[in-house]
Amino acid sequence: MHQNLDVVCSWASFKLQSQSRMEAAENNHSERTKLSDNGKERTERDDHFQNSSSKFAKSESKLLSSSKCRDGSICAQCFDNSNQGRCRIVHSRTKMMKLLIEKGEVKEVQSVFDGLVGEGHRPSLVTFTTLVCALTAQKRYKQLKSVMSRIAEYGMKPDVILYNAILNGFCQAREIDKAMDIFRKMKQSGCSPTTSTFNTIIKGYGILGQPEEASKVLKMMHETNVKPNIRTYNILINAWCAKNNLTEARKVMSKMRASDILPDAVSYNTLAKAYAQSGEAYKAEKLVIEMQNEYLRPNERTCGIVINGYCKEGRMDDALRVLYRMIDLEVPPNLVVFNTLVKGYTDRLHFARIDEVSPILIYFPAILSDRTY
Repeated sequence: MHQNLDVVCSWASFKLQSQSRMEAAENNHSERTKLSDNGKERTERDDHFQNSSSKFAKSESKLLSSSKCRDGSICAQCFDNSNQGRCRIVHSRTKMMKLLIEKGEVKEVQSVFDGLVGEGHRPSLVTFTTLVCALTAQKRYKQLKSVMSRIAEYGMKPDVILYNAILNGFCQAREIDKAMDIFRKMKQSGCSPTTSTFNTIIKGYGILGQPEEASKVLKMMHETNVKPNIRTYNILINAWCAKNNLTEARKVMSKMRASDILPDAVSYNTLAKAYAQSGEAYKAEKLVIEMQNEYLRPNERTCGIVINGYCKEGRMDDALRVLYRMIDLEVPPNLVVFNTLVKGYTDRLHFARIDEVSPILIYFPAILSDRTY
């Protein structure tokens, strides 16, 4: 144990020196906090957003003054088929909607959209896609159907990005039947599904706890010559793990390799979490070795999952051993890992053994917080 602590001390000292140099450099380029007139703090990002909003407002004011859409009349540019997508006001409002989503003010997106339509403009496909994303973020799934109707009223044909956004909304709403209806309409319209399209549907079946149906979608991809990517397989692995069918999850990893796609940290972490939750933390730890054999470095989450699994099983010696192994792997423990260990000891009234964690904790002051004690 003393030898391990020596290794910890020397390694941690080196990391702290490096971290200090990095932090000093980063501080020179970090965002500075500014004070507004009312004394409240505001970050440069907020300033940027407000400045952007102000610029949009001034820009639109000029555009509206020269536009042809006043007093309820329609915008000639918007409804000129040879000039679609060139209305600067539509472009400006769409960017504003995106900024609102980034800012987390999704509720305001609908009013911007309604204002645009009320002024006689025709939203673009990008505008509609942005609206769908906002509705999905607010879980206002019932309005997705009306969006499709509105698009049809304008005589517009959805593109693959818009179809995928609507598919995602219905899948999040757990309405897979409606999602599949959209999928069929998509193909009938001549719009070819992409890998992202199939990934969304696979995730939808996973949300419903139907990994068997999700697997059929993967088969459908092969039949339609749409190549799965690593996200496709990771979503499917997660679907099987959620049903605690780790045998099938393992088979998916084998299919990945057969398709010349190597599992990544997300693949292994998903599987490790499932093993740990089923009381098989030792199998989760074996995955760490498997990752190393594939020249894939375990991360904080990987080791944290194993430690948490051992703590839940009451195997605190193994949990502490994995903590030291993190040091050997040059994966610095984070706050979650230490809190998990401390909780594991306190739950079993082994207060004295918390001292075995403290020496390591001292050498990582950046993760200390009131939550630790």
